[in-house]
Amino acid sequence: MDSFTVRVEKLVYGGDGLGYHEGKPVFVPFVLPGEVLEVFPVEESRKLIRALPGALRETASDRIEARCPYFARCGGCHYQHLDYEKQLALKAGILRETLRRLGKIEWSGDIPAHPSPPWNYRNRIQLKLAPSSVAAEAVAVGFHRAGSRQLCAVDHCPISSPKLNQLIAALNRLSREKVLPRGLREIEAFVDDRDETLWLTVSATKLNFDRAALAEHLRTALDGLLSLQFLETSTGRRQTDGLGWIYAHRLRVSHASFFQVNRHLTAPLVARVTGGLEGRVALDLYAGVGMFARALAEKFPRVVAVESDPAAAADLAANLADVPGAEARAAAVADFLAEQPEKCDAVVLDPPRAGLERGVPEALIELAPPRLVYLSCDPATLARDLARLLLPRGEPSGQAAYKLAALELIDLFPQTFHIETLARLERA
Repeated sequence: MDSFTVRVEKLVYGGDGLGYHEGKPVFVPFVLPGEVLEVFPVEESRKLIRALPGALRETASDRIEARCPYFARCGGCHYQHLDYEKQLALKAGILRETLRRLGKIEWSGDIPAHPSPPWNYRNRIQLKLAPSSVAAEAVAVGFHRAGSRQLCAVDHCPISSPKLNQLIAALNRLSREKVLPRGLREIEAFVDDRDETLWLTVSATKLNFDRAALAEHLRTALDGLLSLQFLETSTGRRQTDGLGWIYAHRLRVSHASFFQVNRHLTAPLVARVTGGLEGRVALDLYAGVGMFARALAEKFPRVVAVESDPAAAADLAANLADVPGAEARAAAVADFLAEQPEKCDAVVLDPPRAGLERGVPEALIELAPPRLVYLSCDPATLARDLARLLLPRGEPSGQAAYKLAALELIDLFPQTFHIETLARLERA
């Protein structure tokens, strides 16, 4: 299909701008509302066209120069061409529209935004590696290109912490020295809340290289490396050199465990999620390593924290071992709720991007806690789950089980399309 010109009407969740060509929706990245540009289609179906941006014919007055030289090539960021305050307003609008369109939820109240320092905030990155195309025996280090699995080599990342940028520099130096095995495919890194210590997970299809030598090179190049894990992706085999975890915000975080990626907003996030909650019993569902459970234990005599991921569940048990009244349960949330747990005064929900498991909203309605606090990283699944909680099917009276009391936007991911939403629900 030949290129054509399109006017961008708005930005949608996912980072793309939306326009129309001959009545068909066109999605194109790295644009702003009101801009007119040439686009080059890369995918077309009966329902839509996906395209890459070409020359701008009309430029939005809001457009600014991106700080990162890799912006629009690297796939990590989507909004660096927009002022940060306007990013927040954009995300609030997208959240409101998504809830209305997918969940039929009309929220007319405010959506307060809690901003983050917009740069150097990430405490975790997944660096991609591939044999260099320009230097024999060297390895290129970077991230996936936008819309591609190909590598965009980088020498720094402005949204990652100083320690993680030290890692990027060290890996590029080791590559120039030709000591990185060419079979490496990924290095995941996580740093503590002081940006001082870290762990690395080094992945390769086969661990058929001198791991002891590589470990020595990495420890020499990078101070504060407390744990190094090698992952053979073809078999799932792991080999750990070091502790197997580091501590962040007084919590043990192992190599395979999830933890919030914004090092500046972790403490404020905990305060927002647990603020105003009190009573005798609280449930922390999809508890991860126990970030919210430990804070809830300061407010409730009894806290039950539930996590199904084996690595995170092990960390959860370790992190709650010395917390009076706190119990860690390694189980799927749906299975736990099916056991008809004790009545509680509040439930905190922090599910993965897929949202609540099948049957969980109905089980929560049956459990009937006075307050639910739902932290979501995907407005689409949030809309689906809130619809089930606010307008449950099968109620003869049509009475909603819960009402939506407040919505807040916690901006854990500046410069990107990702939206973290805090929803507070009360019994209707």
